Amino acid sequence: MIKIFNQKYKELSIVKVKILVRKYNRIGQLSSEIKVISFESYFDNGYLSEKIEFYGDEKSIKSKYKFETDKKVLLKTHYSLDGKIEYKELWRFDKKDRLIEEGKFHYNYANSLGKPVLGRNWTGQYDENGNLIFSIQYSHGKEVEEALAFKYDIEGKLIEKTADDYKWEYLYENGLQTKILRKQLFLKGQIDYRWDLIYNNENQLIDKTRYLNNSIDYIQQWDYENNNKIMEKDIEFVDNERHESCSFFDYTSDNRILSERNDTITTNYKYNDNKELIEITSFYNNGQVLSKELFVWIESGLLWEHHENKLDDIPKQITIYEYQKGNV
Repeated sequence: MIKIFNQKYKELSIVKVKILVRKYNRIGQLSSEIKVISFESYFDNGYLSEKIEFYGDEKSIKSKYKFETDKKVLLKTHYSLDGKIEYKELWRFDKKDRLIEEGKFHYNYANSLGKPVLGRNWTGQYDENGNLIFSIQYSHGKEVEEALAFKYDIEGKLIEKTADDYKWEYLYENGLQTKILRKQLFLKGQIDYRWDLIYNNENQLIDKTRYLNNSIDYIQQWDYENNNKIMEKDIEFVDNERHESCSFFDYTSDNRILSERNDTITTNYKYNDNKELIEITSFYNNGQVLSKELFVWIESGLLWEHHENKLDDIPKQITIYEYQKGNV
C-alpha cells in the first residue's frame, strides 16, 4: 500500500493536527494565512485508515482519505471552499498490496453528461515473482499515452523495456571490483544513446556515463566513505569542451549530513541534542545567505514550528503545528 502514514502519530495516538501556514511577500510582509485541520486514524500495521482535512473553520472539508479494505482501494477526495468535489484520486492494490491502478477524476470540469472527467490513469500487471510485466498510462480518459512491456532474466533482473516506438535493453557485467549495467535506447531498430552505470562491491553507483552516437557527452561520478556519499562530480561535453562541477559532503559520526558544498553554494545542517534537525542554511561563497530553514521540536519528537527564510533572511513562510491525542 502507499505509505502516506505517519508512524510517529500512530505511536503517540495523535488523531488531530492543526496547521497554520503564514506566507510572506518578497519584502517580508505577511500576505496570507491558511489554517488546515486534519483528523487521522490508522490500521494496526501503521498504514492510514482514514484522514480528513478541514479548512480553518473545521466545517468545510478540504480533503478526505479513506482506505476501503474490502476493495483494496485508497481514495482521496478534494473539495473546494464551497463544499463541492473538485477531484478524486484513487490507488488500487492487489492481494499482495502491489499497486495495480492509479487514477485521477476531475469533477470541477465534468463532461456534457455531468460525469467527472478522467485525467491521467495508470494500470499495471505483475508476474508470479512480483515483477511488473505490463503497464499502460492513459490520458484524457481511455486515450493510451504509453504502453510498456517488461522482461526479466532468471534472476529477476530487468533486461528489456519495450514501447511502441522505442526499446530499452539492459545488459549486466560482473567484474572483480565492479558491476556494470548498460542501458541502450533503440529507436527504429538503431541505438540512439546508451548509459553505462558502474557499481562497486557495496552496490553503490560510482560512475554513470552517457553515450550519444558512440561518443561520451555526459559523465557523473561518486565517491563514498562509510556508506555515505562524500563527492559527486558532473562532467559535460559541449562543442568538444569539457565542463566540470563538483560537490562535497560532510557527515557527523553517526552519519547525519553536516554540510554540502560546491563551487558557488554551501549548505550547513545543525541538530539538537536529540539529533533532530533544527537548521538548514545555504549561502553563497561571498557569505550572502541564500535561504534558511529553522525547525522547532516539542519533547515527544513532533515538529512544532517550521520557518523558511529566503535571500538576506527575509521570511518566506512559517508553519505552526498543534497536536491532539485520542483513541486511534
